[in-house]
Amino acid sequence: MINYLLPIVATILLATSCQSDVRQSPYVVQFDHPESITRIQLVYRNGDVADLRRGENWSLNDSLKAWQSPVNTLLETLKRMHVRFIPTEASLPTILADLATQSVKVNVFGLNGNPIRSFYIGGVTSDEQGTYYVAEPDGIPLVIEIPGWQGALRSRFVMGLDEWRDRSLFQGDPQMVDKIQVEFPQQPRSGFALLRERGRWQLQSLNSDREAILEPNASLVQNYWLDVQSVGIESYEKPPPDRARILITLPYCRLQLSGPSGTVASWDFFPVDDTGRAERYWIINQNGEWMLAQTRILQKIFISNAYFLQK
Repeated sequence: MINYLLPIVATILLATSCQSDVRQSPYVVQFDHPESITRIQLVYRNGDVADLRRGENWSLNDSLKAWQSPVNTLLETLKRMHVRFIPTEASLPTILADLATQSVKVNVFGLNGNPIRSFYIGGVTSDEQGTYYVAEPDGIPLVIEIPGWQGALRSRFVMGLDEWRDRSLFQGDPQMVDKIQVEFPQQPRSGFALLRERGRWQLQSLNSDREAILEPNASLVQNYWLDVQSVGIESYEKPPPDRARILITLPYCRLQLSGPSGTVASWDFFPVDDTGRAERYWIINQNGEWMLAQTRILQKIFISNAYFLQK
């Protein structure tokens, strides 16, 4: 805690010792041109770093696709946040203690990766309408808000790493997929594979006694592929306490996407049957990550091979 506190203490002490020559700019906290922001780095006190970078899509820590919704909210916050009031000198010890225990450091970068500003977001005021803020190098503690919006801004900056991740089940390149294989281990005859050759999809039955190639309804196949791409999960999760029990059971469904270089992505779906009716499913991907998704969202991909033979 002491190492984390030192730069905050130094910036605040420097500012308070020079308050007779305070510039106006430290009180302008908003970013007027968020479209020029190319990177936002959030450094949390537990050592986690959420490194968001603008590209064709926003990315998280270089290797993951970021969830656009909270990124948009963060950009909107940077554009609209304003000073609510300037704390009194008597309140500085309380604010300093708050920043020492709750703050997240935010580094904002512009075009060509040039740093624009670094600042700390702390806790909230007693009425939960303001958020503590202090920027480098000015070090002037402020309380910020979005005018006309009720609530503190802290939650827009302080999110777990998984909360910044995109919620799309499939996050790869659709053009790299030429085989969609769906198995229902408890009902093997319902399984199928869709094979794409020269732009046309074919249906392959996965019955244990034969693997017939059938001519599917092209529009239904295309709609199904779009449905797979549009599926969103509810959340990323840690493995549940009963993970061993889940893993020894047969999944309800197994979905695998393949391309020229092999498996692109795969998922096993296990019903969460807490009330006698599965309203959500555990999903385990090829990397062993656990997710939750709602049944009503997944139903559109839980279909049998007969669906594609409709005229």
